[in-house]
Amino acid sequence: MCTICWDAGELVSPCACRGSIGLVHAACLEQQFVARADWLNLTCPTCKMEYTGQIGKRLAAVALERLEELLTEALAANRETFGDGHPQTLASITWLAGLYEAKGEVSAALPL
Repeated sequence: MCTICWDAGELVSPCACRGSIGLVHAACLEQQFVARADWLNLTCPTCKMEYTGQIGKRLAAVALERLEELLTEALAANRETFGDGHPQTLASITWLAGLYEAKGEVSAALPL
């Protein structure tokens, strides 16, 4: 049974937790990760080990998507509030460009 929803079905073991506590539905784990909204923390809250395998990759992709949304919003707000040359705006550009680099989408950073 899934330790998040307590239902049966196809379960995964994405971390170092052992026994039934380490079994979850991939979708339940993703929902829990989104609810936590701790986008830079890809570790199990119980055993503190990083999530591994396909589910670890999926959670990282979800985190990158959400961080891109947040950084894009922050850049727009900083441009509107401070203008293009302000240090706060430039910091937002740097963070968003770094995210694009991490995603392998360097060309997306050029128009920033």
